[in-house]
Amino acid sequence: MHDQNNQRRLTMSAFMMETEEQGYDCFNFALVCDRFGVPDRIASALGTALLQDFKIKDKHGKPLIMDKSKVRREKEKCRQEVLRKRLDDTNLLAFSFDGRKDDTLTIDKIDEKYHTRMVKEPHLVILREPNSELIGYVRLEHETAEYKTTKLNGFFNDKNISLDTLIGICTDGEPTNTGPHGGIIRRFELLLKRPLHWFVCLLHFNKLPFRHLFEALDKSTSTGPRSATGKLSRQIETCETLPVVDGFQKIELQNMPPAPEKKEFSTDSKYSYDMAHAISSGVVPVDLANIKPGKIVHSRWLTKAARLMRLYVTTENPDANLRILIEFIIKCYVPMYFNIKYYSSVVYGSVLFFKFIGWSRFLEPRLRKIVNQVIKDNSYYAHSENIL
Repeated sequence: MHDQNNQRRLTMSAFMMETEEQGYDCFNFALVCDRFGVPDRIASALGTALLQDFKIKDKHGKPLIMDKSKVRREKEKCRQEVLRKRLDDTNLLAFSFDGRKDDTLTIDKIDEKYHTRMVKEPHLVILREPNSELIGYVRLEHETAEYKTTKLNGFFNDKNISLDTLIGICTDGEPTNTGPHGGIIRRFELLLKRPLHWFVCLLHFNKLPFRHLFEALDKSTSTGPRSATGKLSRQIETCETLPVVDGFQKIELQNMPPAPEKKEFSTDSKYSYDMAHAISSGVVPVDLANIKPGKIVHSRWLTKAARLMRLYVTTENPDANLRILIEFIIKCYVPMYFNIKYYSSVVYGSVLFFKFIGWSRFLEPRLRKIVNQVIKDNSYYAHSENIL
């Protein structure tokens, strides 16, 4: 009898090992049993009965049996998973933040009566990285780096989120965030008494030289979100109504990444991609000539670049300022934009930054001087001297 019991146990163990190797698990079943305090022996009997009702069998055609030891192991896995998730929720590998101003409903008391009204309230949106999971937001009363750092640190303390595992902070290139001495990232380094990775948005950086170059050449002032006083600013407002001219000067497009899936493009991105290739080839296809660029908004520099390219192919004798801008867009702005989109991981950040500097070396001296000044003026790169 003793030998028979041992043989039965060995057979059962071998069978359960085989079923586990085949990928059968009962994680959710064990999780529910553990939640309601079902003993292992009863849980295994219930699980076996359920498997038999559903006529689930192994690859040899034998009915599956749920052993109490398997239930116990699955319960332990559930507990470890819950503990790991709790640890993940309270520890932060990296976080990103960005400022927003949204409409907020408020109630004011006037003469014993309550009145509702909408006001614009600034706040910081905070995401857990690398999966960009929303953690929450904090309201702001001031825009200083010291105040924002205090609010962010208080937010993490209130959420019981530890910064012991923090390795980096993601943000745009605003001086308040990236100041080398008093910026938010630097203040967190001083707070934690260790260096952090600075994950600074390259899309934001890419538009700065273009923006400063355009403002220096056009000398325009905005009179609203869609109107400005400069010559080029006025011309690009109606550029889509002009026909494409023959024989415009080609500008070779280089340093582009592998062709991405256009279905992932935004409308402005797709139009800029096609227009840049058209200027490089010297021919604008008819279907592209019939497409209108996006509506002008002076805060959207990709749209402005697309409209400048459209203006270039519709102008017989472009002036010097327009030629300079198009040269910069084709040789630097567009290649950098699509390289950032294609190589989106942070591991490519420094590589793309120095590639941009290399591409800028081939610009004419006037452009190179402006681009170099923009990079040096950006506080995040203030330590760099004579980059180009």
